[in-house]
Amino acid sequence: MIRNQANQVVNCEVITLAGAVFTGAVVVWVTIDTGGQAIGSVGGGAATLKGNGVYQYVPSQAETNGASIEYTFIGSGAAPASKTIATITPAQASALQTATGAGVLTGLDLVSDALFGLNIVSPSDPIGNDDAVFVLRTLNRILDDWNADRAAVYADGFTIYTLTPGLSPHTIGPGGTWVTPQRPLSIADANLALPGSTATLVDITVRDAAWYAGLATPSLTSSMPTDVYYEPDWPNGKLFFYPVPTAAYAVSILTRLVLARIALVDAFSLPPGYRSAITLTLQEAIAEAYEQAVTPTLERQARQARARIFAANRVTPRLRTQDAGMPSGGGRGSGGSYLNGWQGS
Repeated sequence: MIRNQANQVVNCEVITLAGAVFTGAVVVWVTIDTGGQAIGSVGGGAATLKGNGVYQYVPSQAETNGASIEYTFIGSGAAPASKTIATITPAQASALQTATGAGVLTGLDLVSDALFGLNIVSPSDPIGNDDAVFVLRTLNRILDDWNADRAAVYADGFTIYTLTPGLSPHTIGPGGTWVTPQRPLSIADANLALPGSTATLVDITVRDAAWYAGLATPSLTSSMPTDVYYEPDWPNGKLFFYPVPTAAYAVSILTRLVLARIALVDAFSLPPGYRSAITLTLQEAIAEAYEQAVTPTLERQARQARARIFAANRVTPRLRTQDAGMPSGGGRGSGGSYLNGWQGS
């Protein structure tokens, strides 16, 4: 439903207290956001019976002017029935109609594909608001889980931030010094950008907790930090630069990109393969709630779709070997792989 627009319809199924189809008179009450409930203003709130217990109400423009609107259908001898609708703005509706480009889709596209794929709804039928909200919540939970798995994230990216002189630590996240949708799981690399006609990048060494804990004077200051320790706290991560910066230089931070939470109306694009992987995984996740079986075919297709994108995202680390003729130092060899770690022999 588009917010603050007339000539839109609300349908709701009404049944008797015994569970049979209701055919009597029905009046609609309207609740907008956190306001009080009031009888419908159009036709005294009277709803029209469309058949098989389905009643329809055409709200006034004012009765659509809210972020969340509940329409409650009341009939004598009937069980009260409510339909809660989350509205979108006219601008959001326009964006849905005009978004173009390779791979562009919306949250509603993914929700619809999952419900259609399980034969829960027909492609010709609208998605109910309750179903849309539930499936979208499950979708965002899947994206949250994938953000914790490096293989599910398709890229790392450099982002430029500005240091705050004298601040330690700098925080990064939804409410941090540097605001991001989600705090990074880790920091892969960092560089200091020195001002000038040609930008000069100076490497900042990324350190671990043990190194930072061993500093004798962590409050030492300098205009040019040489090291940084990242603590992935929640909801904001903490970057402890050393020495503590005294100049507002720019820093370039390499972090893992995250799959952000999405809304039904969000238009976005993802690399090839993600739509199938997300949709099929979503079907697996919601099947039980809709009393649908996860068939062997669905399980195989979902597993293969995830494997395709995970394989493309997996990064093999660079391994260095001892130069020919150089002594081994400890005299003992090691073995293993980047998957199971290196073990001394």
